[in-house]
Amino acid sequence: MIGSIVATIIIVAIVIYLIKSLIKETNYQTWLNILLVTVIMLTVIMSIFMLLNKTNNNGNNQTQKTQAVQEQNTKSAQKTSPENVVEIEGSTPLQEGDKDIAEMNDDELSLLIAENYLVLKNSYEKLNKGKDGSAYAKNKIIEEYELTQQEWNDLYNRLTQQGYLKRAAKNLKENN
Repeated sequence: MIGSIVATIIIVAIVIYLIKSLIKETNYQTWLNILLVTVIMLTVIMSIFMLLNKTNNNGNNQTQKTQAVQEQNTKSAQKTSPENVVEIEGSTPLQEGDKDIAEMNDDELSLLIAENYLVLKNSYEKLNKGKDGSAYAKNKIIEEYELTQQEWNDLYNRLTQQGYLKRAAKNLKENN
């Protein structure tokens, strides 16, 4: 906002300076120079403004996505299963003192996803008397974190190979 105000002031100053010199001599070359300088200045200033505005919008979008993921984490605990209209806890909502998702490193985020997956799977199995909840948990995680099937497969392989599911199961047993 301040940049566009400063740019406007600069352009007005240049135009006033050129108009002052135009009063003394009026020929087409001078008018052409005024037009050329004004167009160049306007183009440069608008380009800078658009680049800065695009950078700010990307930052705002990232903040909005992070807030949306947090809202999904807290709301997913209130979602119901389409098969049995009974609430199933979706993910572990952020507790006071927990880090924001944007502040988590890769290990912490992987562990959180693994815990969410196991909570969903176990809750589904409890409600459906031992019926396998892997597919349900997988679909909820894909939906919650907006993953594709390939991204989920890669993530699940990484969670199992690097032991995040075992660590998550251990953490859940300790917390219960």
